[in-house]
Amino acid sequence: MITGIAAADGVQPEQLTVPPLNGGVVRVFNSSIPLMHDMSVLGLLADTRVNIDVNHKKGECMPGIGSNANATGWRISFSFADSELAVAAPKPEPYDNPRHDGFVYCLTVSNGNFLARRTVEYSDNCKTQEVVDAAQKPFYTGNCQMGKQSMGTPGTALRYRTDNKTYRLQTGQTPVVRPPLHNEYGLDNFPNGMNAVVAVISYTGYDMDDAMILNKSAHERGFGHGTIYKTKICDLEEGGRRNRSGRTITKLFGFAPDSLVSADRKETLDEDGFPRIGTLLRHGDAIAAWHTVSYDAASDDYINRDANTQYFKYKEEEVAFVEEVRIIGSEDGTQPCQKISIKLRVPRSPVIGDKFSSRHGQKGVASQKWPSIDMPFSESGIQPDVIINPHAFPSRMTIGMFVESLAGKAGALHGIAQDSTPFRFDEQNTAVDFFGHQLMKAGYNYYGNEPMYSGITGQELAADIYIGVVYYQRLRHMVNDKYQVRTTGPINTTTGQPIKGRKKGGGIRVGEMERDALIAHGTAFLLQDRLMNCSDYTKAALCRECGSFLSTAPTVSEYSRKKDRGSNLTIRCRRCAKLADGVVSKSDVWMDGQGMRFTGGEDIAVVAVPGVLKYLDVELASMGVRLKFKVEP
Repeated sequence: MITGIAAADGVQPEQLTVPPLNGGVVRVFNSSIPLMHDMSVLGLLADTRVNIDVNHKKGECMPGIGSNANATGWRISFSFADSELAVAAPKPEPYDNPRHDGFVYCLTVSNGNFLARRTVEYSDNCKTQEVVDAAQKPFYTGNCQMGKQSMGTPGTALRYRTDNKTYRLQTGQTPVVRPPLHNEYGLDNFPNGMNAVVAVISYTGYDMDDAMILNKSAHERGFGHGTIYKTKICDLEEGGRRNRSGRTITKLFGFAPDSLVSADRKETLDEDGFPRIGTLLRHGDAIAAWHTVSYDAASDDYINRDANTQYFKYKEEEVAFVEEVRIIGSEDGTQPCQKISIKLRVPRSPVIGDKFSSRHGQKGVASQKWPSIDMPFSESGIQPDVIINPHAFPSRMTIGMFVESLAGKAGALHGIAQDSTPFRFDEQNTAVDFFGHQLMKAGYNYYGNEPMYSGITGQELAADIYIGVVYYQRLRHMVNDKYQVRTTGPINTTTGQPIKGRKKGGGIRVGEMERDALIAHGTAFLLQDRLMNCSDYTKAALCRECGSFLSTAPTVSEYSRKKDRGSNLTIRCRRCAKLADGVVSKSDVWMDGQGMRFTGGEDIAVVAVPGVLKYLDVELASMGVRLKFKVEP
C-alpha cells in the first residue's frame, strides 16, 4: 500500500509532514497534477482498486506548514494485482500549471475534451464557494454516455467477427483537439468522429432547438458516412430435432436437381445455392437455396425426389450487400452443411433525423441537408459543414465547445494537434488568449469571429459569426431504425385492435394520458378517430327494448325461398321475442338457427361501437353482470 498527501500549489515540498517515498511510483508533490497523472497511469496499467479520500478546507492548519494556507489532503491507496506493474509505470510529463487560488483536479476520459477542470474559489467572507467549470456535470456524463454510442471503428478484426449488429464509421478522422494520452492509447486506430467546420448561427430556422444543418456537399464527400454490419443465420435444422446421425438429414443447401429455377434467383445465388459476395439484396430476394432429400442406402447418397427448390429470403426493407458467407460445419465434420452465416453490409449515409453530437454533450439531429451554394461563406471562402443554433449555449454553459472551436481552428491553420486538457490555463493565462494569439498570427480574428456572407443573397450578415473546427460524432440512433408507420395491418383477434410492435407492422398506442391531452384540447372528433374509427370500429345490432348486444341474432323468414335466405337476413332479439302459436299471421313468424318459431323482437338498432365493448359485455355476462345500453333516438 502506498499513501501520500498533496498540499495546494505553492507549498514547499520540505514543509510536507510525510517524507517522499523512495522507489515508489506514487510520489508526493507540491503540485497536484503529476500526482493525478501517476494515479491515472497506474489505474490503466494495473488491475487496481483505487480508494481516494479528499479533504479541502479553508484555513485548516496542517502540521509542519507555518500558516493557515489552503491545503488539500489526499489519502490514496492502491492494491496491485501484480506487483511488477507498479515498477513499470512511466514517469509523468511535467505540466505547465500556474498557481491557482484553489485546488485543481482532472477526470480523464478517452474522448475527453476540456473535461472536468474544477477550480474551487472562496469569497472574502468565506460564506460562499464558486465552482468554475468548462461545463456542468450533466454534460460531462452525457458526453461519456454518447461516446459509447458513437459510430466508430469497433475493432481491428472486423474481417473475422460475426456480431449480431456492428456500427462502423467509414470516414473517421483523428481529432485536431485531443488529450495528450491520445497517441499513447492508440486512439487513431479507432477514430469515432470527424473534424467539422461549425458555424454558430441561426440561419434558416431549420436549426431550431437542437437541430443542425448539414452542408450537402460535405455529406456527398462522405461526412458521417456509416455502415451497419448484420449477421443472418440460415439453419436447415431450425425447429426440428437435432440428431447426430447423418441418416436423419432431410434438407440440403443448393438447387434441387432437375428443378426449374427462375433467372432472377440466379442473379443473387451461386451454383451452390449460397449468395454471391458483393450481391445487392432487396426486399424479397433469395439469400440461400435449399431442397428436401432422403437418404438412399443403396447408393449411400442423399436423393431429392420432388425437384422443388425453396429459398431463404431477405426480409428487411432497406438494401444490403453480401459481405461474407461462412459455412458452419457439424461437430464431427462428417455431415453435410446444415447451417450458414451470412454477414450483410447495410450502407447508412446520414439522412434527416440522424443524431450527431460534439464531445460536450451538445447532441442534435440533422434537420436539413442544405445545398452548399446556399450556405453562408466567410471572406476566405470557407463554408461550414455544420450549422448549430446559438441558443444551444447560454443555458447549458458548455464553454469547452467554444474553446475547442478556437483550438481546432488554430490547430488546423498551423498544422498542429492541440492539447485539450485544461491544466495549462488559469484565470490569468486563459485558453482564449493562448489560442487567440495563434489565430491572430494566422491572420484571423483573435476571438474566432468572422464576417460571413449569405449564400442566398450574397449580402454580408449584420453580425460576425463564431466559426471554428469541432470534432463531431455520429451516434447510432438513426431514423431508419426508429420510424413507424401504419395505415392498416395485423390486428389482435380477441379485441380487434391493432397489435403493437414496429417489426410486426403494429400501431402506436394512444393511452390514457394521450386521451386526457386530446380531451383537454377539445378535439372530440380526433379522439373518436383515434380510439374507435382507426382502432376497432364495429357495427353491431342492439335491441332498443332490452338494451342488449348478446340477445340479437340473424334470423330468416319461415316461408322465404332457400336461395334468398343468405341475402335477406334480418336481425331480431330472441330475448324480446315470443314463441309463435297457431293464431299468429304467417308473415310475422320467423325461425332461429335451431328451427324454433318466434314472433316479435324486431325493435333493433345498428350502432357503431368499439369492438372491445362487445368483448367487455360478454366477459361481464360470464360473471353474472348484465349491461344495458340505451339507444336514442
